Parts: sequence; C-alpha cells; structure tokens
Amino acid sequence: MTTDRLLKWNINVDPMCVFCKLHPETHAHLVCECTVTSRLWKDVFDRLQMQVQLKTWAHLVSWFMEKAKKKYVEGQLMRRIFAEVLYSIWNERNQRVFNRIHRDRQSIIREVAYLCNVRVVSKLKLVLQNKPL
Repeated sequence: MTTDRLLKWNINVDPMCVFCKLHPETHAHLVCECTVTSRLWKDVFDRLQMQVQLKTWAHLVSWFMEKAKKKYVEGQLMRRIFAEVLYSIWNERNQRVFNRIHRDRQSIIREVAYLCNVRVVSKLKLVLQNKPL
C-alpha cells in the first residue's frame, strides 16, 4: 500500500515519496507524477522510439489502453511493457522502503527490457510451436 493509505489507517510511516522525497506518496504520484518515475517512463518511451507526454496517471492509462487495442502482437507487447514498468516501480519502491536497497534508473530499465523480451519471445515460441507450418 502507498503511504497515503497507510496514514489513513493511522500507521506511522514517512509520508514522502521514497523516490523523490519531495511530495507525499500517493498512487498517482508514485507510478507517474514523481520526477524519478516519470523519467523512468520517458526512458521506456525513448527505447520504444515513441514521443509521449505524460501528464497524469489517467493520461498514462488511457494512452496504454489505446495502444493495447492495436494489432495482436503490438497490443500484447504494449500490455506487457505497461505491466512490467508498473511492477518494476512497485518492486523498487518496496526494496527501498523495506530493504534499503536502491537501484539506479538504468538498471531498472534494463530489467524491464529483459523481462519483456524474455516473456514476449517465450510466448511467441509457444504460438509458433502450436501452428502448423
């Protein structure tokens, strides 16, 4: 849970974002509006050679929802990228909060690229194995 929700339950936690330490940690801030995570998204989009202006969490979700409707493979890839980046942000947040382990942005980007590649390639192999040539 993000710290804003923990505080509502009267759990004593530092309310500031674990990434930027400038703003309270909310869901929207953590996954999109924080300067650190928004830079992470920008790096992902740069690798995809896409120009996307992130404004809000709702904007990010609607952008990915639109892309996920695309052709079969492209849509699958966009859904995978969205899920992997969100998971990586949440995982990095938890590592920083609970284990005091910090990774740099490029390490996180490399992990996302690797996971997307492995999962998409393995899924493609399964599809190809089930298709008669």
